[in-house]
Amino acid sequence: MTEYRFPKDLNLEIQPYFIFSSFEWSSLRKSTQEPKTIKTPVDTIILPLPTNGIVDNISHNWDEGIGLSASSYTDVFVKNIINKGVDLFGDLGKYIQAEKGAMINDYASLAFGGTNFRIFDFTFNLAPKNEQESIVLKNVIKSFKRNSLPLYDDWKIHYPNFWNIKIVFPNNEDLVKIKNCVLTSVIVNHFPDASLTVYKNGTPIKPEISLNFKELQKVDRREYE
Repeated sequence: MTEYRFPKDLNLEIQPYFIFSSFEWSSLRKSTQEPKTIKTPVDTIILPLPTNGIVDNISHNWDEGIGLSASSYTDVFVKNIINKGVDLFGDLGKYIQAEKGAMINDYASLAFGGTNFRIFDFTFNLAPKNEQESIVLKNVIKSFKRNSLPLYDDWKIHYPNFWNIKIVFPNNEDLVKIKNCVLTSVIVNHFPDASLTVYKNGTPIKPEISLNFKELQKVDRREYE
């Protein structure tokens, strides 16, 4: 296991920080998409909190459809036929509706279509203080990229590594909990301030790193009881 900490003087006793740990896949529990076993992490990266904060976004799919609040299924069927007739006659149908000042009630309703996997986007603006820290940062960027990529082995493609993300606040480690994730994108803006200045080893003075993670499990209401 390789551990990277940036910056070097990050005080873990008083400053909140991230611990990103990457793991190789073993096998999956089919019912939950969770790894059966979690072994020693491949890489561990410790970073300060991101500049764009920590957004916990729970989103759902609600699909529009024909409701069943009409008096009978036959009523719904008839009203659909009439509405389709209005569409068929185009402007004439719209004119009749406008003349009457009314239209056929389609009894529209929403049907629950499932919950989305939570997504976490983190943006880090990390400025090395010296060339030694620039080497650490260069390795951090390489680690995120390396662990997000698959391994091509003849006829097999090995999954990219998955991640365990822990957000540590002094005296409160459970403020924000994130399930095991996959890293869906790594975006590095090497020169966000239009400065082309680099260290001797080629690392930019202040790169911007954007990471997009998606949880392997969907959230459940029982987690908030």
